[in-house]
Amino acid sequence: MSREPLEIPMHSKVDDSVGRRLLRGLGATALSPVVTVFIQWVTIPIFLHVWGATKYGEWLLLSAIPSYLSFSDLGFGDASGSDMSVRVAQKDREGALETFQSSWVLVTCVSFVALLLASLVIWWMPWRGWLRLSSLSSLEAAKVILVLGACVGVSQKNGVVESCYRSDGHFATGTFWILIQRLTETIAATAVAILGGSLLAVASTYFVARCLGTIANLAWSGSPARREPRFVQRIART
Repeated sequence: MSREPLEIPMHSKVDDSVGRRLLRGLGATALSPVVTVFIQWVTIPIFLHVWGATKYGEWLLLSAIPSYLSFSDLGFGDASGSDMSVRVAQKDREGALETFQSSWVLVTCVSFVALLLASLVIWWMPWRGWLRLSSLSSLEAAKVILVLGACVGVSQKNGVVESCYRSDGHFATGTFWILIQRLTETIAATAVAILGGSLLAVASTYFVARCLGTIANLAWSGSPARREPRFVQRIART
């Protein structure tokens, strides 16, 4: 008596795939605060030891100012991710690519204009007097703020790239990549501080590491090892 091969119902496969994605997404989301705590737990004692309480306090003051530039994103990254997800679900790959390209250009232009306008004000502010800085002049403080502001602009592009992962069902991969990027930036910047780097040198290290991480993130989001949509390759052909 012949035995027929066991057939797995299609809905079971779908449910299993969705379950795995949910578990990976929950794991990546739960890992984010762990990485944040780890970064703070490691960097705060090192910066305090290398720079001292006064200089580290000035770093905290200056690094808080550029965070206001993050509002210039206006939610374009999240909106583009939602739109691309809908288009990919409808098998509209060309439409998803158009959304990605439009969002990338829009966020780039908005962040550049916002940083340019902010620089016209930041460059001439008497930061030393206003913030009672003791280790930096107003000009040096302005340079640190502008470099960190450029970091914020690059981070906004990371949000658009992360939407590529979400639209293709790889939310966990995109989140994990961002966490790796944060760890890499922190290690590089902390090493520069240990070697005697100034506040501007540490800020510049963050900026360079973030740019390199964003480029690598964008390239990986279109790697041939991943499924369509391969945004990078298709952008190169347009």
